[in-house]
Amino acid sequence: MKTSTPWPAHFKWSYGKRVQKRKGSSWHGTICGWYTSDLTPEGYAVESELEKGSVQIYPVSALEAI
Repeated sequence: MKTSTPWPAHFKWSYGKRVQKRKGSSWHGTICGWYTSDLTPEGYAVESELEKGSVQIYPVSALEAI
């Protein structure tokens, strides 16, 4: 899906990268979006590989590549 806002060039991962949560409950999926906030300068929306359409958001520090 294309957006009108360009993907930040300095972000660690790009659209479609496979990632998983590093700790706690598990979540495996692909990057489907990004966000920024005052508390999270680099965050990602991750769509589950098992439950298509289910999306969770995480800061970059909570994710690792798979």
